[in-house]
Amino acid sequence: MYQYPDDESYHNECFSDIRDVKSDFSKRQFFNCVFRHCRFERSNFSSCNFINCQFTRCELYRVDVQHTGFRNAIFDECAIVGVEFSKCNASLLSFAFSRCVLDYSSFAGTRIATTRFDKCTLRNVDFAGVDLTGSSFENCDLSAARFENTILDEADFESAFNFTIDPRLNRIKNTSFSRQNITGLLDRFEIKIREPQSYCEQILDTLMLPCF
Repeated sequence: MYQYPDDESYHNECFSDIRDVKSDFSKRQFFNCVFRHCRFERSNFSSCNFINCQFTRCELYRVDVQHTGFRNAIFDECAIVGVEFSKCNASLLSFAFSRCVLDYSSFAGTRIATTRFDKCTLRNVDFAGVDLTGSSFENCDLSAARFENTILDEADFESAFNFTIDPRLNRIKNTSFSRQNITGLLDRFEIKIREPQSYCEQILDTLMLPCF
C-alpha cells in the first residue's frame, strides 16, 4: 500500500504511478495537484478536497468519496467505476470528464449543472434527481443510465447514444437531441418508428422499378 506523508495539505504537487488498495487518505486537501497513471481501488478519500486538480489516465475503482469535494476537477482518460459521487460534499462539486469510463457510478441527487461529459461511457450510471441543466454529453454511451426526476433543461444530447429518457419523468425544456437519437425519448412508449424512404427509393417505387 502506498503511504502519503503525514502532511494534510498538498499544493502544486504531481503524484504518478501510485498503485493502492484500501489505504486511508481521508481528510486531505489537494490544491492544483496532478495525478497521472495512478490506480486506487477501494481507497478511502472521504472528507478530502480536490481543488483545481487534474487526473490523467488514472483508475478509481469503488473509492470512498463521502463528504469529499471536487472543485474544477478535470478527469481525462480515466476509469472511474462504481464511485458514488452522490455522497460528495454538495457545495464543492464541479468537474469535467473527457474520454472516461464512468460505468456503475452514481451522481444521484447532486447539482452538477453545466458539467461536460466528452466521449465517455456512462453505462448504468445513476442520474436520478440530478440537476444537469446546460450539461453536455458529446459522443457518450448512456446504455442503461438512469434518468428519473432529472433536470435536463438546455442539456446537449445531440451526439449521445443508447440512452432512454422518459419525457414524463424528466425535465427536458430546450434540451437538444438529434434525429438519429430521438427514439431514446420514445422507448418507454413501445411504439414503432418507420424509417422514411430515401428520395431515390420513393421515385423507384413510383415507377415500380427495382432498387439495386
